[in-house]
Amino acid sequence: MFKKYDVIVVGGGPAGLHTGRKLSDKGLSVLILEEHSEVGTLVECAGGIEAHTFRDVDLKPKKEWIKSEVRKIRFFSPKNTVVEIKSKRPLAYITDRREFDKYLGELALDSGVEIALKTKFADVKNLERDAAIEVKGIGGKREIYAKVLVAADGVKSTVGKKFSLDMRKKFYYCAEYEMIDVNLDKETAEIYFCNLARGGYVWIFARGNRFNVGIGTVNKDRNVVYYLDEFIKEHPMVRDRCMDVETWKRV
Repeated sequence: MFKKYDVIVVGGGPAGLHTGRKLSDKGLSVLILEEHSEVGTLVECAGGIEAHTFRDVDLKPKKEWIKSEVRKIRFFSPKNTVVEIKSKRPLAYITDRREFDKYLGELALDSGVEIALKTKFADVKNLERDAAIEVKGIGGKREIYAKVLVAADGVKSTVGKKFSLDMRKKFYYCAEYEMIDVNLDKETAEIYFCNLARGGYVWIFARGNRFNVGIGTVNKDRNVVYYLDEFIKEHPMVRDRCMDVETWKRV
């Protein structure tokens, strides 16, 4: 006999884990499909999250996965006009996303959610009543029934493609360095708007004892790392602080 759930959530990232937990708290049976061997193993994110986000979802930040607290943000225009906002309370938190995701996974499990690891969404059939969700995991393909299917599997959503949803056509290309000894206060984040980061921006903020220096842009004429390197070499507010420091790794 096939197992049946009220809801199947595809994707074990923050959105999927939080959605699953909230639905389970309402008394629904929930299964989350996560394609990797554990939650939090592949994180493509700098880790910065605005403080109000935690308040909006009623989640209290934990020291186990908070690396830095941002109380001041400087915004730089293309002509280097600076706008600064600051607060006694944190404006944003820089998280260890792997630990943060694992924490959300623990909350989901505690609420009664089931998480199927190394399991991918493959197909869906019979949409008139309970849908037969075909999944692929250890042991091959199998079918699981659910009343509702939630797509939380990112911008390249397999579920979205299956249902021909209007996926975002504009993608941002990102790259990031982790650096040591950047001359920046650990409670300050800097955001730069410039031509090299067309449609996006460059960010610099502390992440524990290291600093994240990254870029997000719609520019795709060259590899995105080129734009980040050029920004670091050319920008007068950044060049002297970042050119001579140790680069730990490129993310």
